[in-house]
Amino acid sequence: MSALRDMRSARRRRLVEKLEWFDVLYRVYVAVIFGVWGLALISGALADASLSDHSVNQVARHGPALIGLVIALAIVGGLRSGARGGPLAIQPPEVQYVLMAPIDRGIALRASAVRQLRTGLFAGAVTGAIIGNFAFRRLPGTALEWIACLAVFASVVPLWTLSSAMFASGRRFGKLAVFLIAVPILAWSAADILLETTTSPATLLGELAIWPIHEAGLSFVLPLIGLAAAAITSLVAIRGLGGLSLEAARHRASLAAQLRFAVTLQDLRTVILLRRQLASETPRRRPWLRLSHPRPSSNPIWRRDWHSFMRWPSLRVLRISLCGGVAGLSICAAWQGTTPLVVVAGLALLFAAFDAVEPLAQEVDHPTILDLLPVRADRLIRSHLVAPTVVMFGVCMIATATALFFGPPSLVLGLGLGLAVPTAL
Repeated sequence: MSALRDMRSARRRRLVEKLEWFDVLYRVYVAVIFGVWGLALISGALADASLSDHSVNQVARHGPALIGLVIALAIVGGLRSGARGGPLAIQPPEVQYVLMAPIDRGIALRASAVRQLRTGLFAGAVTGAIIGNFAFRRLPGTALEWIACLAVFASVVPLWTLSSAMFASGRRFGKLAVFLIAVPILAWSAADILLETTTSPATLLGELAIWPIHEAGLSFVLPLIGLAAAAITSLVAIRGLGGLSLEAARHRASLAAQLRFAVTLQDLRTVILLRRQLASETPRRRPWLRLSHPRPSSNPIWRRDWHSFMRWPSLRVLRISLCGGVAGLSICAAWQGTTPLVVVAGLALLFAAFDAVEPLAQEVDHPTILDLLPVRADRLIRSHLVAPTVVMFGVCMIATATALFFGPPSLVLGLGLGLAVPTAL
């Protein structure tokens, strides 16, 4: 272990020697100054109206359970990532020389795990503080209460998610084990929504996200239970890191190195493909539906695109459906006065579009074959946009159906049906 500490200390010193500290501090200074200034300018210019008493009561009544379900989904996602060897993305030399050395593997991995948890905590805290800066303008409570509560809440969610992934990878859980753990977690949170109770640890943590709404007499014990559950999961996960699979770690290290290189080159297509490999997102062997045999006059591009869609894995179908649901909820909330959620709706539709244009992306991945086809490239690419537009129209319909639960039906249907086609295009 002393040799491992010396090696890492030497590597850290060489890294620090290569850094230009003045440039780093200057970039941080500029980012902080312009970030805070821009955030204050945007939040002040929006001037969203405060929610009515009825809406505030609805948030206080149903908010924790709904937020708890989102947390439960994040935990299940972490368990699934851990079953595939995540979330640690160790450098290939670390896997080859450190993890295969005759030392305690858990101790060797602990520094990487703590560093990843610390990064998740910091990123979540910053995100939560930004959300709190907008929340206090529409909801009762002071700015300090909202920023503090949401900063703590948003830092714990990635901590819990990453810890769940480490817990599953350290114990080499398979798909069956993840399924047996995920079902009770999701069912518990769903039961809190249906029964309007506060019992699951995820719902208890959700109380922290809206704590400033409640009167001062409400006990802070419930959120503390959720925080304690996340902390216990983190401690247990770190103690069990030694069981990590070397094969999974080596495979993930190779993909992570390629992913970092693709991000450096801003190669979005390669980033998407590598992320799918990290998620083990492979096409189905059997399509959801088998298409009928084509007629000689049928459109081969249309048929080829739908062959691609019919082999989407269930995870991709679920993801694009969730994007539609998130877009519908965000647009509905933006219509009711929470203007910044327009950005969330746009990002959700953008992520869905990345999946919808997959057949076109595969065509562009092979430019030499594209040049050999007996059709002009611009016409071929335009033809490849028809089927994705139909898919995005379905996503817009999911968004409209989701918004029906929270908005006036006549208004939602009028706007949803009228805007679905141009939005899909």
